[in-house]
Amino acid sequence: MEMVLLNNKFKKGSIMRSSMKSKALKLLMVLAFVMVACAITVAENANEDLEKKEVLTALERRMLKKISIDFRNTPIDDVIRVMAEQADVDIVKSPKVIGNVTATLTGVPLEEALDNILASHGYGYVTGRNMIRIAPAEDITEKAERLTNKIYHITYADVAQVEKALEKFISKRGSLSASLATSQ
Repeated sequence: MEMVLLNNKFKKGSIMRSSMKSKALKLLMVLAFVMVACAITVAENANEDLEKKEVLTALERRMLKKISIDFRNTPIDDVIRVMAEQADVDIVKSPKVIGNVTATLTGVPLEEALDNILASHGYGYVTGRNMIRIAPAEDITEKAERLTNKIYHITYADVAQVEKALEKFISKRGSLSASLATSQ
């Protein structure tokens, strides 16, 4: 009878070891699956980032093209024309953009060259889908700022004081009005 009992204990221990092995195997399989899923997710995110970087418009790619110029007291029209030719871009210049440029640039992206040359003269540029427009900076910011209408319901504050505080943040084209009758 003891022999059978020993055999039962032996069988029980072997079953327990087998059960533990199968649980460990299942755990390893789950971990492997999670690791593969994470690796796939990371790879997909990396591919999306590459795709986003690759989806530059033709003009955006040309804005990254490196140019080299050397001008001494040269009319800005000539400077812009040479830069446009080197980067193969179309540029429209406002008649208000005048003056002379002195600049030496070697292997600089067109975007950076335009930023610096135009900013030093008080000008700026706006890129469209296919071309660049150059104008005085104030003309560009005025067009870039879209007018919006917003209504705010003021509670727990004096509407006249809020209106007075906000007036200094309104652009030249903007306006601000308050209805004191609805103030709470």
